[in-house]
Amino acid sequence: MLECHRTNAQKSFSPFSSRSTHQTLRIKLDVCFEISPQRHGKEAPQTLQRWKDTLRAVGDKSGWVFNCRDDQSELVEEVVQKTWIRLNIVPLIDVKHLVGFESRVESVLSILSSTSNTSSEDIQFLGICGQGGIGKTTIASIVYIGMSKNFSKSCFLENVREEASQSNGIACLQERFLYGISRVETKICSSREGSRLIKERLQNVKTLLMLDDVGDRTQLDALARDLNWFGSGSKILITTRDQSVLSGIPINI
Repeated sequence: MLECHRTNAQKSFSPFSSRSTHQTLRIKLDVCFEISPQRHGKEAPQTLQRWKDTLRAVGDKSGWVFNCRDDQSELVEEVVQKTWIRLNIVPLIDVKHLVGFESRVESVLSILSSTSNTSSEDIQFLGICGQGGIGKTTIASIVYIGMSKNFSKSCFLENVREEASQSNGIACLQERFLYGISRVETKICSSREGSRLIKERLQNVKTLLMLDDVGDRTQLDALARDLNWFGSGSKILITTRDQSVLSGIPINI
């Protein structure tokens, strides 16, 4: 696990499965891992040192203590939510070998790069509408990945419609959005608070945002209501099955 974390930048979590707090677990790891000549004498010194370093690294990781909780399902929900937020920054898909989308991707890129009415500093909203299964998300994902190298701050929010239908779903999407941009976890109690925080934190930030499968206008407004929510040069990509979601999206004239 730690080797994958070090070499491949994969994420790792350490939910505790005992009554130990992070501090007591760290102490136990230090005390319990003693080098026994009888058990470990045949191992190479480099191997023993690697074991010790690994256990110390595990002991330094924060996690969750659930012995004091009456309902462990609450802990499971918390771990899943935190994991989902953290994994949002993993690259989306491998697009190297996708075929059949070139012309449509080029069409989207052409619209975004058009200089007839916009400059590179303008904020652009672009929507892709159509029935499910026609490749909207794939096209937008390829565009997003291709453009992300030009943005220091970017975020991909998938399945917006489905996620927003869950309890406190819009607020959770806003938390994921802010974490994707800042890498700092933010607890949001209401969608109104989340909208305020998004505008406050991003109004001067050049942002690339993809909102996948937006279900209605309320969801879009909660995540990207207006041009003045984002810094110059920001691009907001939206996929939806409902044409009415895109009616009245902000236009930089």
